[in-house]
Amino acid sequence: MFFLPNQHVAMMILICQEEEVMLTALEFRLNKQGFDVGTANNKKSAISFIEKNNPALIVADILSEKVDGMDLLLHTHHTLGKKTPFIVLAELEEDESVFKALQAGASDFISKPFNPVELLIRIRRILEK
Repeated sequence: MFFLPNQHVAMMILICQEEEVMLTALEFRLNKQGFDVGTANNKKSAISFIEKNNPALIVADILSEKVDGMDLLLHTHHTLGKKTPFIVLAELEEDESVFKALQAGASDFISKPFNPVELLIRIRRILEK
C-alpha cells in the first residue's frame, strides 16, 4: 500500500460533498494524514465555514445540487476575494464544467470515481507550492 508520510501538516482543508459516505471517507483519510478537516454538505455551510476558518485548500464537487463547486469557487475567489487553492471533483462527462472551473481559478481537478491516494497527492502538491 502506498503511504504518504505525515509532514508537519496541521493545515485546514474544507471538503464540500453532499454524499455523506464520501464526505466521511475523505474526512477520515485526510485526518489520518495529519490534516485538520472541515466538512460541508451544502453551499451555505461551506461559505460560512470559509468565512470563519479561512481553509488552506477547498475540495468540492463541481456539479452538485446542494454544494455546486463552481458557484462556491466563484463566491470564494470573486465575492470573498480569497485565492484559496481549489480542487474540483467531476464526472468524466463534465469536461466543459471542468474547463470553466479551471478558467475561473480552480487549482486542479480529479475525475470521479477517483483513488483517494490521488487526491492526497494532489493536495500535498498544491499546498507545498
